[in-house]
Amino acid sequence: MVKMEFINKENVRVSIAEKGMTLKDFSSHIGISQVYLTQILKGYRSPSPTVSAKIAKGLGVEINDIFNISVYQK
Repeated sequence: MVKMEFINKENVRVSIAEKGMTLKDFSSHIGISQVYLTQILKGYRSPSPTVSAKIAKGLGVEINDIFNISVYQK
């Protein structure tokens, strides 16, 4: 199992705003729902590696720049 958590959620929000996008704009741009993005930013859900990659690509950064990645066995 892989668990992805933002290193700093506020930095991600600022990065989205610096791109001139709302959360709705950004989530649409990367192909996920605004509700899902908000849940990830609030820490209610952990994104899949695929969604994490979409977020990182949308921000123009590497996954490791914005996510802590934990791998564990179930």
